[in-house]
Amino acid sequence: MKHKIDAFASRHGMFPEGSSVLVAVSGGVDSMSLLHYLFSQREEYGVTVMAAHCNHGLRKDADEDEAFVKRYCEERHIPFFRKYLDLPKNEGRSIQRISREMRYDFFSKIMKTEKLDRLATAHHGDDQIETMLMQQMRGFDYYGGQMGIPVNRPFAQGRLLRPFLPVTKREIIAYAEKHAVPWREDESNQKDDYTRNRVRKQLLPPVKQENREAHTHFQTLAEDFRDDAIYLNQQAEKVLSETVMNREGGYVLKLPSFRQTPIALQRRVIHLLLTYLYHQKTGQFSRIHIEDCLELIAGAHPSAQRSLPDRISVYRDYEQLHFADTERVPAGGYDGLPAAVHDFPAKVQTGIGMLLLEPFKGSVPPHGDPSFYCPLSKLHLPLSVRARHPGDVIRPLGLGGTQKLKQVMIDAKVPRRERDWWPVITDAAGVVLWVPLLKKSENAGRSGEEDDYVKMKLDTEEHAHTPIR
Repeated sequence: MKHKIDAFASRHGMFPEGSSVLVAVSGGVDSMSLLHYLFSQREEYGVTVMAAHCNHGLRKDADEDEAFVKRYCEERHIPFFRKYLDLPKNEGRSIQRISREMRYDFFSKIMKTEKLDRLATAHHGDDQIETMLMQQMRGFDYYGGQMGIPVNRPFAQGRLLRPFLPVTKREIIAYAEKHAVPWREDESNQKDDYTRNRVRKQLLPPVKQENREAHTHFQTLAEDFRDDAIYLNQQAEKVLSETVMNREGGYVLKLPSFRQTPIALQRRVIHLLLTYLYHQKTGQFSRIHIEDCLELIAGAHPSAQRSLPDRISVYRDYEQLHFADTERVPAGGYDGLPAAVHDFPAKVQTGIGMLLLEPFKGSVPPHGDPSFYCPLSKLHLPLSVRARHPGDVIRPLGLGGTQKLKQVMIDAKVPRRERDWWPVITDAAGVVLWVPLLKKSENAGRSGEEDDYVKMKLDTEEHAHTPIR
C-alpha cells in the first residue's frame, strides 16, 4: 500500500517538505490508518502532523469516539483539536450536509490559527466509486469541471488532500491489522437510511467482483475529466469574450458568431453566463435550463423567452439572446429621461449612450455622417429627449411621407424590450426630429448647405454594450 500512496502523493505534489498537515480523524479505520500512516512517514515526508476530531453528538458512542482519538494522540504526542458540533434541529436541510459544513468550518479555523497549509481526509478508492455512481444517479454539475472526489483542491489558506484515493477499503483494513492500528466501528454505516450506504452495500460489490481494480479506472476517469474540463472551460471563456456583451443586469449573446461554435462549447458558455448571474442568488439552475437556452437559439421565433428560477429571464431578440436578472434590470427607461434642452451645448445620458448637442456653423457633412444637423431656424425650443410614445411618427428625410416609430424600430430589429426606452428627440411642438442610430427627419440639414445648426451626436463609447471581462 505504501508505494501506491507515495507515488500518488508525489504525482499530485501533496506534501512539500516543511508542510504542516491537519488530519481529520473520526476514529474509524480509514481516518485512524491515515493518521498512523502520515505520522509514521512524517520524517520521510518532512512534515508535521496534527489531528482534529468533531463530536457530532448523534450517536450514543460519540463521546467514547472522541476520548478514543484523544487518547491515541496524547500517547504519541500528536497535537489534538476537538469540537462538539451543536447541530441545529428542524432546519429543513440534510443533517449530513449541515454537519459537513460545520466540520470543514472547524478545520478551516484550526488551519488559520495554527498556520497550517494542508488538510488531509481519508477518502479512498471505494469512496470514489460510490461518489461517481451517486453523481450519475442524481445528476451533477457536469460543466463545473469536477467529477467524483477531488484529489487536491484549495481549502482555507492551503490545500485539501485525499492521499488514500489510490487504495481500497480492503487494503486499508489490511494495513491497520498489520500495523496494529486501533479503530472504532460506526454502526450507522450499516444502515440503509442513507443513499451512500445503499450504494456501498448493493452496487459496489458487483462492480468490485467484475474488476477488483475498478477503483483505479474510476480515479483515472475523474482526473482525466478534470483536465479536459479545465481546457474546455478555457476555450469557453475565449468564446464568451468574443460573443458576449455586458448589459445592465445581465448579458447579451451575439448569435451569428455564437452559432459557429461547437455545441460542446456552446453549452459551457451558457453555463458560465448562468453561473455569473446566479453567483449571489439562492436559486439554482440545471442542465434543463441550459437546453432551454439552446432551444431559444435554434428556434424560428425571433422573440421567444424562458423564465428561469429566482427571477432570471432569458429572451431572444432577433439575433441576440439576452440573459437578465429581472431584480436588477431597470423596470422602464432611465432616470435621466425625459430631459428638456433649452441651451447648447448640452449632454443627456440615454440608455444607448451619451447624447451631445452643440452649436455648429458651416456646411453639413455627407449624408453618411451619423450625426444629425438641424438648422436653428427650424427649431422650436426647448427640445425634449424622451422615450417613444404610442402613435409616434416621423417624417423621414427623403421619404415624402410619415412612418410610425414602432415600425422604424421593428425594421431596424431593435430588441422589443429596448423600444420603450430608446431615445427620441422632439421639438417644443412634439415633432420627432431624430431617432438616434435609426432615422433622421426631413428637418435635417442637407449635405453641403451652410447655416447655423445644432449638431446632435450619440457617443456610444460608454454604452452598456461592452465586452464581458
